[in-house]
Amino acid sequence: MASSLIEINKLIVNSEKIASSPTDPKTTPKKIETGYILPLESFKNAANVNTLVKKLRKAGFPAYTLPKVSVDKQLTKVFVGTRGC
Repeated sequence: MASSLIEINKLIVNSEKIASSPTDPKTTPKKIETGYILPLESFKNAANVNTLVKKLRKAGFPAYTLPKVSVDKQLTKVFVGTRGC
């Protein structure tokens, strides 16, 4: 590398060529996942959970529950969305 010192008004400046960092042209930006989650209803009755999920799926909606398996007397939430499936 070529380096030279220049005196300007009693100020010494070092002018050294710095190699530019290589860039990888093959690098692609990170894909950001998109989607949606829509909370619909919460039930303690497993039959109600199953009925609603069946209706939603029959209509073409991506429905799911949390927890995944509904149990009577346990609160189960029903969601529609692409992020939970």
